[in-house]
Amino acid sequence: NYSVPMYAFYGCAQLYTVNLGEKVVAIGEKAFYNCANLVTVNFSANVKNIYNSAFEGCSSLKDYKAEKKIGLNFNGCAFEKIGEKAFYKTELKNVELTVDEIGASAFAESKVESLKLTVKTIGAYAFYKCEKLSSVALTAKTGAKMYASSFGECEKADLSSVSGFEIIK
Repeated sequence: NYSVPMYAFYGCAQLYTVNLGEKVVAIGEKAFYNCANLVTVNFSANVKNIYNSAFEGCSSLKDYKAEKKIGLNFNGCAFEKIGEKAFYKTELKNVELTVDEIGASAFAESKVESLKLTVKTIGAYAFYKCEKLSSVALTAKTGAKMYASSFGECEKADLSSVSGFEIIK
C-alpha cells in the first residue's frame, strides 16, 4: 500500500487531474496544497486518510459531475480521518461522506451548501463560515461528538434535527 507523500505536488499550478490507484491508502499533509488549477480527483475506495491541508488552497476543486467525469469523486470511500484544513476554502458544494473523524477547519470557508455525514467526531470550526450551508443531515456513530464551534457562522444551516452528539465547548 502507498501514500501520496507530504508536499508531493505542493503548489503545482500545472496539475489538473489526479487519479489515485487502488493501492493508495492515504494522502499526505499538504500533498496538493495550493494546486490552484486542480479540478478533478478520483479516489479509490481504499483511501482511508486525508491528512492536514492536503487540498487546502485548491480553489478550483469542485463537486463531481459524472457526465463530464470532473470534480472530486470519492467513489464510496469510508474514511478514518479527514485532517485539519484538508478541504479549506475549496469550491465543494455537496459533501456526502462516511468518516470517523473530521479535523479542525477541514471544510471551513468552503462553498458547501449540502452536507450528509455519517460521522463520529466533527472537529472545532470544521465547517466554520460555510455561509451557503443550508441542508445538514448528520448520522452519529456510537460515542459521537462535535464542538460548539463546528458550524460557527453558518447562519443558513438548520441544525435543529441533529441529535446523538456530545457537544464540546
